[in-house]
Amino acid sequence: MQLLLLLLPSLAAAAGADCPARAGTAELADTLDQAEAAWRSADEAGFFERMEELQLLLPCLDEPLDAPLAARAHRNTGLWLYATGHPARAEAAFASARRSSPGEALPAELVPAAHPARALFEAARPGGEAKAVPAPANGQLLFDGQLRDRPAGGPTYAQLQITGGGIAWTTRLATGEPLPPYELAPPEPEPPLAVAEAGVSLPTEPVTTAASSRRGRLGLPLALGAGALGLGGGALGLVARSSQARFLDDPPTDRDGLDALYSRNRAASTASAILLGSAGAVGVAAVVAW
Repeated sequence: MQLLLLLLPSLAAAAGADCPARAGTAELADTLDQAEAAWRSADEAGFFERMEELQLLLPCLDEPLDAPLAARAHRNTGLWLYATGHPARAEAAFASARRSSPGEALPAELVPAAHPARALFEAARPGGEAKAVPAPANGQLLFDGQLRDRPAGGPTYAQLQITGGGIAWTTRLATGEPLPPYELAPPEPEPPLAVAEAGVSLPTEPVTTAASSRRGRLGLPLALGAGALGLGGGALGLVARSSQARFLDDPPTDRDGLDALYSRNRAASTASAILLGSAGAVGVAAVVAW
């Protein structure tokens, strides 16, 4: 009996690995009823047997505990520990019972007012701050039948409830005892530091404003205008080149002819430069406006 009490967590783990059949919470409640009946009738051997059966049933649960049932399991385990000479561990179990279901008192028909175990129960106080634990990849972690952070200052019944409602495992954890291994949920991506400090949410899609819409509509005509100016400038450049070629290959012999050829070349070159420069400026404006 002493060895069994010392090995409560490892016994639960072993039983969970070798469950002959899954058990429901109704079966667990019936075992608690039988244990309490044996306690009331001073059937020590019967009480111990039912409590040993309880430790073997818990890892085989296929349903989540509720808080009152978890509190009863803690309370009866506290009585078991008290009866076998472990008052400090009994008080820790009583504290977990009071934490799991604060409004549930110790029945007088179970433990009379003058019984030393009642004083131990009433003196037990849950202590310490609950500790957050990593979320599982599939489902959620329950502690003493509740979706909450891991309680501190006493043992707790931990369950991994997988998506869809099934129970992957149930175990009784002593204070500070690590959880059974389970797959962790992937971490959420962190926002950029500057954005996170400012509390700003980045848009997931480009934002279109009236001004940007107008700029987009101006882009096409500006691009067409730039193309037209470029073509005009190129054409006048060809005229200037032809004037230069004639001057080099077959220049006029009279002064009037030379003056006319020079004037045409200068006018074409100047106009070509103006048009090509304008085409470049309008092209840049088209890119900006698009």
